[in-house]
Amino acid sequence: MRLNLTDDSQYSIAEGLWSGAVDIYFTSVMADFQLEGIEKRPMAASNQYVLMPRQHPLAGRNSISIRELDGECFILHPETSVSVSDLPFPATPCYFYRTGDQNPEVTAFIRDFSRFVKEARVHEY
Repeated sequence: MRLNLTDDSQYSIAEGLWSGAVDIYFTSVMADFQLEGIEKRPMAASNQYVLMPRQHPLAGRNSISIRELDGECFILHPETSVSVSDLPFPATPCYFYRTGDQNPEVTAFIRDFSRFVKEARVHEY
């Protein structure tokens, strides 16, 4: 199997997969994003976290509202200790592939990668 990484600005999800230029498409999308004939599988939880200096007044919290971050300097990050509880449009990291009509290498990769993602979720901290 050969792996080529391509900038996602070259193809839309549907265009890349339907044209055969892309076998598997990795990106983050909104939870309700769907495409006919294309399977979407989440890779991780859609929780978003905030990265900020330890001395910041909000840094000691476990959860924070997006409203409390108004006017603050911060970085959204997938894994820190302070989660953002109410992002209006949280995106979920997913991978996409065409249902049916796949070569055996792509089918095997999807099978193995699905197992890997499932196992990784069990060991998330």
